[in-house]
Amino acid sequence: MSEKILKEWLNNIDNEEINKPVLFIDDCYSKYKKEISKIKKIKKIEIITPYIYQKHSVRMNNIIIFNKDVSMEFEKINEENFLYILDNCVIRGIIYINYSKIIENQNTKSPSEMEFSQRIINSLLKEQVDISDLGIYYLDKKQFDNFQNMNKEELNNFIKFREKILTRVYYNIKRIYLEHIEDHTLLFFQKNLLTAKLAHYLYRLSELDFYSTTTYVGNNISKRLGIKSKTVTCKMIRMITNAYIYKNFKVYDLNIDRDLELKKKIAQKLLLLSSSQKLDKHIIAEVTALPLKEVEKLLKK
Repeated sequence: MSEKILKEWLNNIDNEEINKPVLFIDDCYSKYKKEISKIKKIKKIEIITPYIYQKHSVRMNNIIIFNKDVSMEFEKINEENFLYILDNCVIRGIIYINYSKIIENQNTKSPSEMEFSQRIINSLLKEQVDISDLGIYYLDKKQFDNFQNMNKEELNNFIKFREKILTRVYYNIKRIYLEHIEDHTLLFFQKNLLTAKLAHYLYRLSELDFYSTTTYVGNNISKRLGIKSKTVTCKMIRMITNAYIYKNFKVYDLNIDRDLELKKKIAQKLLLLSSSQKLDKHIIAEVTALPLKEVEKLLKK
């Protein structure tokens, strides 16, 4: 599947179609510079490294990022604008290539790197090359709330795979790394309680969104789940965790009747219109199918 996506990416350049995913190559641009300058279609490709970014604007079309250049130069550059560019690249989806598979089948590292470099250049030159033994990985944007359809093993594999690739290609992933993640997932599967921290982490891993504010992400999570977070303690949930021992923490209680919560929201909105003589608490209760007592409680809020 990943190999097919890479071939489509390369074919799109020839067909003058814009690629949304960004190609991350686990190597240095200096190895490619001479060969790349000879490629006629290079004008259709945007190559981003920290030192190149300082001199050129980014058109955000067909993007290649040479990952080793980013990791080596990042500490020197540390530009807010460059981070913004990386954020907006990652959210488009990632095709990540390394030469790990080639190294496993070679006795020495140096020829492997040379062979890997030549394979990529040949691919860009549209020569017939075999890329089946390259390490090709693809991360696309997923819906955050898909986690609700996963079992424990599926969720753990989803998190580990995305962490594995993102930690290799994206420096900013370290900002949101979640400690004691096993405790958070255990709480979810045993108590059906999604901690706010795990929710935020899953949202960013799924949506590949590492630049939105925590407030924006929190609002989106509440909308998707149909509930707001609430504060609990380990004593309240009768479960001790390393992540939250002796601490209050926020969770999304997925045991709540979310249809009931939605009806309450509708009722609250209707109450704002209750100045109309035709709209009173009895009508609201009838329209929303809420008990009259629930509507009366909302009137007091």
